[in-house]
Order: sequence, then C-alpha cells, then structure tokens
Amino acid sequence: MLKNNRSKNTSENLLHDIKSDVIGTLSKMQIDNSAQLEESERRMRDRAAQDLNYARSEEEAFGDLGRGNSNSDVNEVETFVRQERKVGRNEPCPCGSGKKYKVCHGRKP
Repeated sequence: MLKNNRSKNTSENLLHDIKSDVIGTLSKMQIDNSAQLEESERRMRDRAAQDLNYARSEEEAFGDLGRGNSNSDVNEVETFVRQERKVGRNEPCPCGSGKKYKVCHGRKP
C-alpha cells in the first residue's frame, strides 16, 4: 500500500508541475493587437509573393530543364560508346610496364 501512495503522490506532483508550467507560460504570453497582426500578415503575404515571383522567374530562365519533362525542346544527348574494352584497376597496365593499371597509369595525379 505504501508503494501505491508514493506513486500517487508522484503523479500528483507531476500534474501539479505541468499545470504550473502551463499557467506560467500562458501568463507570459502577449496577444498582438489587430494592427500588429495585420502588419505581420502583410509581411508574410509579401514574402510569399516574392518567393512565388522568384520561382516563376527561375522557371522562365531555365524552362523545364530540371523537371524532366519529355515535352521540352532540349536535344537528346548521345550515349558515349567506348571503342576499346575498359581496363580494370587490378589488371596489368596496357603500356606493358607489368604493373597494375591502378599503380601505373590509373593513378590520380
């Protein structure tokens, strides 16, 4: 029974602390008057309009390049086809040195 009372007291203390925090927070809040609220909304609308204008100007400048639309007038890019077989990193270098390609000509500068 003692354990039950402790847990009940703990939960009551927790609820009391939560209520105190909520009341403290609400008492510190300030409600904007209508003029401040209208000014804030106007700034938000202006910022949204600027973002929209930026997006439109970007679309006009770049068209549908970044969107992957198949209706765009962009020329098709030809796929590169290698004439010779690609040398693997661990294969012997084609120069005839006897070294692995990654150690000889495959090394990055």
